Amino acid sequence: MKNRKTAIILFVILVIVIVLAVIFFPKKTGNEAGESVATVDSTQPPVIPENRITRVQLPQGTDQVIYHDEAQPEKPVITLNTGNFESFVLKCFQGENCVLGDDPMKMYQDFKAAGNNRAIDSLISFLRSKLRKPEFKDQYKDIVKKMIEDFYPPEEKQFQEAAYYNYLGDLNKSLELYLDLKEKAKTNPKLHDVPNLNIANTYYDLKRYSDAQPYYEAALLDYTSGKFKSTPDPTPFVEERISEIKARLYHTQ
Repeated sequence: MKNRKTAIILFVILVIVIVLAVIFFPKKTGNEAGESVATVDSTQPPVIPENRITRVQLPQGTDQVIYHDEAQPEKPVITLNTGNFESFVLKCFQGENCVLGDDPMKMYQDFKAAGNNRAIDSLISFLRSKLRKPEFKDQYKDIVKKMIEDFYPPEEKQFQEAAYYNYLGDLNKSLELYLDLKEKAKTNPKLHDVPNLNIANTYYDLKRYSDAQPYYEAALLDYTSGKFKSTPDPTPFVEERISEIKARLYHTQ
């Protein structure tokens, strides 16, 4: 009888020890056990293939990004030259696949000789957008810089340089120029002020989401109030970015 009671007591003690071990020493995760497991960093945006993205270049010198659920078919190439440039360049800004068939500096000189400033501005914007692509970066980066230096007046130049460095991929340089210009424009109305969306997108691309949020919120007000107008309207894109950032910051708290 005594042995039976002892056995029961030992059994109860063993159960208590096992329960305490489960509570205070949980099973190791795959990483802790030396296994390879996938991890999700909620601060990092997912890597989305370029064939599921359409970049629409806005008049303010930044992009609206449109995401697609499925890969998009490759678009036919539109070849631009001096004669058809103004007829087709808007399609290029809206995401069509465009290339230049003429020498860009010759096009620039032809437009300049004709006094066609709108075409020059569009040409610079088009070439600048190509700097995102490695196959065009080295080909166009010096040309775009020369055009900016030659064409734009002093009060416009810093804004154009900031956009140039942004598309070139030097986001920190771009942000520095944008923020400096925005501050200077407060006391000098002649300067080209910086749209909030440009700064918001730059912070976002730098993965500085908490810094981007107030600029996206200010950009939303810019578009809903009619201060800026673009085709297509980027308001849904801005609203989507604000919601994404709020969710991202909530999960990292």
